[in-house]
Amino acid sequence: MEHDLCAGQCLCGYIKIVVSGPPAFSVLCFCQDCQRISGGGHLPQAAFDNLCVEIDGMPKTFRWKSKSGNDLQLSYCPDCGSPVQKTTSKMPDTVFVSVGLLNDQTLFQSPHLAFVEGCQDWDAQGR
Repeated sequence: MEHDLCAGQCLCGYIKIVVSGPPAFSVLCFCQDCQRISGGGHLPQAAFDNLCVEIDGMPKTFRWKSKSGNDLQLSYCPDCGSPVQKTTSKMPDTVFVSVGLLNDQTLFQSPHLAFVEGCQDWDAQGR
């Protein structure tokens, strides 16, 4: 791991995460899958090289195929259900970390807005 570390954890503290360096990019995703993962109108994520992410604990995983045909995998806490990270076959070397887990959320800057057409009318973030 590099010197710039940022730690975080799930709601119950069972899953701990450490990321090194700044994210390659940040994204607010408004697709229906991300709305279901977050329980809200969008899912804020920070994209890191998979070598820059360390997880302590045993997250549970859920796999599915997106509407665009990409294989997706969501890791989440088996105790509290907090989403931890998501991966996609479209970007196999990238891990999308759920920003809400991180102690320092200032890493989340200038997010790319993805699937804005799925934005709910009540979600001001995509408008």
